[in-house]
Amino acid sequence: MCFDKEQFDFDSNKGISLITGINNDIPGSKNGCGKSSLINAFTFALFGKMLNQVSLKRISNRQLPVRNTEVILYFKADDKPFVIVSGVSVSPFKSYCKLYKNSISKENELTKHSSRETRNYIEKNILRTDFEVFLRSFILTSDQAYSFFSMTKQDKRVFIENIFDLKIFGEMYRNIHKDNLENEKELTAVERVAYTQRGDITDIESGQKERDINKSEKIEKLENEQTELNTEKGQILLSTEKIDIDKIESGIQSITEFINGVKSKRESLDVQITNKKQLITNILKKEYEDKINYVKKYIDTYNEISEHSKPIVSKKLGLDDVKEQAKSLASNIIEEREKLKKLIKNIGKLVVDEKIKNNLNKLKNIKEEVESKKRRLSEIDTRLLIIKRELDGSSDDPVITELLNKKKEDLQKTQGQIDKCVENKNILNFIEKVVGEDNIRRLVVSDLIKMLNKQIQTYLASMGADYTCMFDKDLNYQFITSNGETEYGSFSSGEKMRLSIAISFAFRDFIMNRSGINSNILLLDEYIDGNLDDLAVREIFKILREFNVLYNQNVYVISHREAVKLNSFDNIISVDKTNGISKITKEK
Repeated sequence: MCFDKEQFDFDSNKGISLITGINNDIPGSKNGCGKSSLINAFTFALFGKMLNQVSLKRISNRQLPVRNTEVILYFKADDKPFVIVSGVSVSPFKSYCKLYKNSISKENELTKHSSRETRNYIEKNILRTDFEVFLRSFILTSDQAYSFFSMTKQDKRVFIENIFDLKIFGEMYRNIHKDNLENEKELTAVERVAYTQRGDITDIESGQKERDINKSEKIEKLENEQTELNTEKGQILLSTEKIDIDKIESGIQSITEFINGVKSKRESLDVQITNKKQLITNILKKEYEDKINYVKKYIDTYNEISEHSKPIVSKKLGLDDVKEQAKSLASNIIEEREKLKKLIKNIGKLVVDEKIKNNLNKLKNIKEEVESKKRRLSEIDTRLLIIKRELDGSSDDPVITELLNKKKEDLQKTQGQIDKCVENKNILNFIEKVVGEDNIRRLVVSDLIKMLNKQIQTYLASMGADYTCMFDKDLNYQFITSNGETEYGSFSSGEKMRLSIAISFAFRDFIMNRSGINSNILLLDEYIDGNLDDLAVREIFKILREFNVLYNQNVYVISHREAVKLNSFDNIISVDKTNGISKITKEK
């Protein structure tokens, strides 16, 4: 970034503003004067990223003696004031991000443990959008690298799903599935308690039925059993007193989460590998074979005509274009195969070491052994109590009767817990099945797609286009002209620019109206300087004026286009560079 110490108030320039400038270091040049650096400072403050994807190690102004960079952004979200301080220290290199509410002070600081955590908090809880959505909705650039149509198929789908907020279905499913697993664990634990309680009751009732056994033999037998049980109890207590069951359970949980994480990553890579194979086999190869078959279809006719006529026939049939497209597809196939190899190589590395599995099994065995011994201790205590009462000669001891009744009451309560867990299990299984199906998702997407397609068609029509882009319920899209369906590559540069603008404006409307994510500024970086005719530019300015009036948005336009009339702007802001340092002045 080429500024030294500059302040700029985006909210002070009402209406539509032109950002222009002169690079005095290159006589007669308007490029490189720092206009885009103003936007880069904005995105760097919010997301720690630059429009031109420059490494943060190289964003400092080399003309300044101190090359540390810091941007302070004051803004409001939901009428709550915030301050972001984003910066880069050069020696040693370190990037940082600090967040405050109201003003910069220690008591107002909301900064998390790391810059990454702080930026994640800003995106999820304050801006409620990520860099990709923000960039294609509130900061519009002519760079085709940021065009929706330049994104990969998977990135396009993720981008639209984020706009439609479809990830909520996945989150709902994961939360319900987690609740279901917790309920299953609780049900298993309660059933184990009930099993122990039933055993205790059986032991007590069995003890009461032994009253008629010969007393002397019974006493000798009970005393021997009592000794054996006390010995066994002592051995159990001695063997378990040094075992920290909390650490055992924590270790089991940590290892299980690690194994599940590896499994999840493998599943993700499996999906990517499958998609990549389908892309190579079903799309690229088919398109390549179509191109080859097309050439073969006309090659005999082409070889039979005169050399003078061949260029004309070749151009009319498009043979040269088809050959070039076939070469491009062949190159794409090779490239995608290389990516597939990398994915296969990566999935081969995701293997859980057998030592980790063995450690998990050892911890589980220890836990099961401890729990088994605890159950045995409960059984021993119950039996010792029964033996004691019987040795005291009180077969009808009311304490035994009270204990039996208490055990039965406990069992009844436990059974109530089991019934509740079973009821919850049935409900959660039903909800999990409903949320996991695509029916609800498709129904929601169908309505949203209709709204999106209508907005795209409206913007294209306003720019004089006789074609449109239509999305279907599976988030695939096609291009429709007055002559029927066509491909993106068949459009001219100007037509592609109209498509990109219409899509961006439609996404912007959708985000603002549906998601409630709004901004009082809209930034256009050389957006109208591409292959657009004057009619399209005039219509775009009408749309921008509507944004300004209807949504109270201050629109900033960076442009070198000579056809743009200065009286179209409410403000003119000049960014002029001298000796490598840019200054901002307001001319109008």
